[in-house]
Amino acid sequence: PHFFETLRTPLVAGRDFGPQDHERAPRVAIVSEALVRHYFPDGNPLGRHIQIDSSPADEIVGVVRNAKYETLRETPHFVVYQPYLQNLSEASSVNLEVRGAGSLAPAMRRQVRAILIAVLASTFGLLALTLASVGLYGVAAYAVNQRTGEIGIRMALGAQARTVLWLALREGLLLVVVGIAVGIPIAAGARMISSMLFGLATNDPLTLATAIAVLIAVATVAIWIPARRASRIDPMLALRHE
Repeated sequence: PHFFETLRTPLVAGRDFGPQDHERAPRVAIVSEALVRHYFPDGNPLGRHIQIDSSPADEIVGVVRNAKYETLRETPHFVVYQPYLQNLSEASSVNLEVRGAGSLAPAMRRQVRAILIAVLASTFGLLALTLASVGLYGVAAYAVNQRTGEIGIRMALGAQARTVLWLALREGLLLVVVGIAVGIPIAAGARMISSMLFGLATNDPLTLATAIAVLIAVATVAIWIPARRASRIDPMLALRHE
């Protein structure tokens, strides 16, 4: 948005890109004066269509002054500008152009640094969640294996599979609930964590609720797998194992 305004490239005909030029809208383009002089001798490209290689054709909706992108001595290029949202699949990188009063460099560096730290924190958070899930699975599997004989006796005495399943789930989730209860006050009061967050607060209710829901869901799956296997144990095999 406001690309030509930011670079102070005058619009000489037609219109600028706008919110209406999204990915589901008809494809549009803005071209440079050099391109118009070369391909449209009559000087009126508005409403016509232009196609680059095998890409879909774009309707020309505006013309802008020529701009120099490499050196002051270069010959004006034939340039076709396209809305970013209509070319997401072709965009391999993004350059941000910023204009404002005074020096914006320190503020921009702080914002970029905050975003990078947030990305790194999210990556390590995902890694920690994965390791915690593997650990929960290992602990639950070990606990079930240690109680194989007890489970066999319970099932031999008439315990249903769902009862055994709930028994294993209950004990595993109890540890998760205790961990969450201990972790919430620590996370909400940790000032060091706030420096790693971008656009969030450590005590944001929605963020905490989402994190708790994700932890419980992951823990439930990690515990459910060995618990389900325990509920299918043959009582006779379990008693012989005992």
